[in-house]
Amino acid sequence: DDHHTVEVSFHDTSRHRLRVPLLTDYFNFTAASLGPRGVAYISPSNGAEQPSMLVWRAFESWSSGADWTVALPEGENAMIVAAGTSAVAITTSARLLRIYSTAGRQVAVLNVQGQPVALAAPDPGHIFEGGAIGAACQHHLAVVWAEAGPKQGCNTQQLAYTVRARMMLC
Repeated sequence: DDHHTVEVSFHDTSRHRLRVPLLTDYFNFTAASLGPRGVAYISPSNGAEQPSMLVWRAFESWSSGADWTVALPEGENAMIVAAGTSAVAITTSARLLRIYSTAGRQVAVLNVQGQPVALAAPDPGHIFEGGAIGAACQHHLAVVWAEAGPKQGCNTQQLAYTVRARMMLC
């Protein structure tokens, strides 16, 4: 097979329409993350033929550029993905955390201290802080990594995490 088709449908149509238009998967996606505004997909590199990809599919198209695709640099594979309210985050095989706006602009590249294990980008629940310009929402991103390998004889790992917060106008 050269490609597959991905379909996203919702039981609760009060929040989203029943179906998001079908997406043809030419990249062999290995992981995805549903966020409040869309779904993010990642795929590994296929050697020199195809770089590792990040694809964003918005639930509601607000413009012709609402959906976007990013090719990662050569030798870097997307490993884990999380979609939040205002951003999409991926960790890569180069131990990098790449954060993109839901419009597709890369807004940060940060080092991860160990092998990435998990990401979580919960809906912020709108933690409001009043200001002169207006209310701001605090968006969080949790990053988990392996701090050390398995301990001898007990098959456990030491994990570490950080929670990053970003203030945005709501």
